[in-house]
Amino acid sequence: MATKKEAATSTPTGKAAVANHETETVSVTNSGDLPAVADTTSAVDDVNRPADIAPATDVDPSGAPLQIVPDVDLSHPAVDANPRAGTTVAQNQIDFNDPTMTGSQAVAKALREQGVEIVEDPSKK
Repeated sequence: MATKKEAATSTPTGKAAVANHETETVSVTNSGDLPAVADTTSAVDDVNRPADIAPATDVDPSGAPLQIVPDVDLSHPAVDANPRAGTTVAQNQIDFNDPTMTGSQAVAKALREQGVEIVEDPSKK
């Protein structure tokens, strides 16, 4: 597909615009313009193929599911090999939300477990 590269300028005087450069022919290729290839083995295919990483069967002391990802370089600056460093015990307690309870029910339950009296209906107190 060939396209002409042109400058679009408006001329308030009513005179025709004059290009101050040579017209240049450029070629634009879209991925749809590429011919079909029978052999699709390429680096792109490697990126898009499903990962073969076994599901976790254990949980790390940090709380993360243990999965072995073979090509992760733990010494790379973008990888935090110790995400729980500098945290407290309270910060690392795992608190799963119960999808069978509303938020207010979960709060009431947690307060009851701490010995706090919960008034379900203020009119009955």
